[in-house]
Amino acid sequence: MIELQLLEQLVALQRHGTLSAASSALHLSQPALSRSMQKLETLLGVSLFERDKNRIRLNPTGEVAAACAKRVLESERDLVERVLAFDRSQRALAIGSCAPGPFMRWLPLVSSLYPGLSVITEVRPEDRLIAGLENDIYQIVILTREFAGEGFYCLRTGTERLFLYVRRDHPAASRSGVSFAGMNGTSFLMVSEVGFWNRVVRERMPASRFLLQDSSEALAEVADSSSLPTFATNFSMDCGHIHHDRVAVPFTDPEARATFWFVCKEAGQERFGRLFAALEREEQEVSR
Repeated sequence: MIELQLLEQLVALQRHGTLSAASSALHLSQPALSRSMQKLETLLGVSLFERDKNRIRLNPTGEVAAACAKRVLESERDLVERVLAFDRSQRALAIGSCAPGPFMRWLPLVSSLYPGLSVITEVRPEDRLIAGLENDIYQIVILTREFAGEGFYCLRTGTERLFLYVRRDHPAASRSGVSFAGMNGTSFLMVSEVGFWNRVVRERMPASRFLLQDSSEALAEVADSSSLPTFATNFSMDCGHIHHDRVAVPFTDPEARATFWFVCKEAGQERFGRLFAALEREEQEVSR
């Protein structure tokens, strides 16, 4: 049986090109690495290198072996990730979302329905969420679009709306609504981790500056002594994230609204049936 360590060393040698560079990257001596490659050649029963007096380099067979070794190592990493993810899923519920708002809105519901599970939450781009769901990194993901992939269950839930959040003496405080174009060029205070909303506001207000804060708590502290506008959503305000000296003015652009979809694998639909039933009831009540 070929040790994975030998394959890692072969790939490193291909990547770095020379024995000295590869041994340095691997924190091995050159003689030790040379002996490992000789052992690999013996195990395979082929020659992998062209050896000159002061140099060793992969021959065509060695290049093929290195390419195969990369695939084996990738498969080994995938195996480890999948096993760990499955083990974690038995003790915890991992949910990934494209924005923090859904966690504010629905995390208390999830925790109440599954008190025996530790709930793990992450905010990631949608392509990474889908890949994570496919690879069992997440059991549930929350997207801004329906995901119609085969073998998946998708449920439409609530809509988050973006608001301009300004002090009562701000010129926009008395308006019934504002547009991205009208606020373009304004400086804003903003939490650094807002998911897809970060892309929306930066694309729609390219001339604006965004002064990032590490957390909602840090933002609140700075906002208390600043006249700069911030952002809020109906989700954040419903959860009590309110500054009494500020007024929420809705952005009227279509991009300032996002409807969320809960997605899981069909195999998990029964396991999370109570959650999906509660979300459906909530959506029906809102629609009345």
